[in-house]
Amino acid sequence: MELSDFRTDDQVEYDNTSGLGGAPKYLSEYNLVVERVNRKRVRVICKAFPGEHWDILPEFLKIKNSYHKKESK
Repeated sequence: MELSDFRTDDQVEYDNTSGLGGAPKYLSEYNLVVERVNRKRVRVICKAFPGEHWDILPEFLKIKNSYHKKESK
């Protein structure tokens, strides 16, 4: 996936079998929410870990639920 696919408040899944995504592997078991999109990474938060966030490469994330409609060109 690309950075432009992600929006704030999207629910995402972390798929990291290689260990190179930029976050701990155990996050794949939790529901993650996009906090914001940085220049190269997507910042996600998890309600199970309040006060923490992770900047993850977009290649390792899949959108589970999006509350934003795709803009048609």
